Amino acid sequence: MQLGWIWLLLLRATRGEGEGACQCGESWEQIRREMWEMFRPDLDLAGLTDCLMNNECSDADLAAAAMLQGTAMSCSEEELPKVSSLVPCAAGFTHYMIACGLQMWLKGYSRQSALYWEQGLGYLSLCLSCLDGSEWPLWSGQILENWQNFLRTAFPPAAVVAEERQSGDGKFLSVGPPAHAKSLSWWRTLPRRGRYCPPQVREGDHLEGLLESDGVKEPTVLCAVPLVWPGEELAAAAIVETYGPRCDRLVFFVASPNEATAAEARRQIAKLFEGASVVNLAARWPAMLRDRKEALASEGRRETSGANQKDLLLFEHLAASQEPLQDWVCRVETDSYFAAANFRRFVVGRNLTAEEPLYLGSLAYWQVHFEPRILYNEQVQCLSRAAVLRMGAVVKAAPKAAAATYARCEVAPGHRGDIMKRASDRIRM
Repeated sequence: MQLGWIWLLLLRATRGEGEGACQCGESWEQIRREMWEMFRPDLDLAGLTDCLMNNECSDADLAAAAMLQGTAMSCSEEELPKVSSLVPCAAGFTHYMIACGLQMWLKGYSRQSALYWEQGLGYLSLCLSCLDGSEWPLWSGQILENWQNFLRTAFPPAAVVAEERQSGDGKFLSVGPPAHAKSLSWWRTLPRRGRYCPPQVREGDHLEGLLESDGVKEPTVLCAVPLVWPGEELAAAAIVETYGPRCDRLVFFVASPNEATAAEARRQIAKLFEGASVVNLAARWPAMLRDRKEALASEGRRETSGANQKDLLLFEHLAASQEPLQDWVCRVETDSYFAAANFRRFVVGRNLTAEEPLYLGSLAYWQVHFEPRILYNEQVQCLSRAAVLRMGAVVKAAPKAAAATYARCEVAPGHRGDIMKRASDRIRM
């Protein structure tokens, strides 16, 4: 089985060769048969390494192993085909991309593996109407389940590792999870199935987020929104007209150039929603950069942003405040939508308590292709009350700097709060 020639075949193929996204014509029939050798339901891909070491592999297992090891299937480490509705046989492309993703994973190239996976999902979107029920070995349900398995393995809930790396004449900080083992223990071929199988719920299981008792106390949520004023007036109006009133407490954090500007922000936001409040962080930290719309990305970021300082100092402010602190504090960027009701449901369903120092966010899978690697998206992060108090103490003791290095916990200007906040966290995730 030799697939090194597949790039030439795929690039020369035209839509006229196939009969659709899943009925792909004679030129793809060999590839379909070879994919069956790898994605047989009875084949344990994770066990191939053991059988090779013990010389106990069957001929069929040896064929699959040759594809995974790269001796019988050529996958580029630098180039990917473009996902396009003009390509023939999207089902074949889907399988080939996933096979290459597995090959890259075993080689230890996790980023290339993720790229191949994403290309495979792109092709999957082009053949969803015909893949389930076709003669190809993988249907959509298997693919999506293994994609989730891949993400859980590539981005485990573990302590981060920071490494200083060299790039050309400069250095950068790479932050990410520990290196993974070169194993396919997470892969499950399973019998073929589509997207619409009902969830497998065993008797006695509790579906996440459903209240078992009407007496469960609903957690309280404070929505903390870093705001540039003047500059983001329309964003503030959109927030108070949508999700803002559904927070138990809505607080905008500004760094006004003077008290008159802060007072105007309070007056204008109170007109929009009386339940919202405005905190001028610059009143307590006069050395921080002040708000100016020229520092916004929408304005071309012509001046240095003070977002990093604001993202950290708002937690110190809340920790030091004499006002009662809500169970959870969720920092929400102005270009994000936050559903407080969904978050409360998640917290209750997972039996999470605000008395534990917990830091919750969404995994930044897109960052797998860039440096540095960040575990959590910057749009929304939620900290328990215990975590806010701990975070406030860390920020209070952190050194102040004129420029961010992102190599330590520091209160410094810049606009990569996702990196700075991860460097500052000293809490259990």
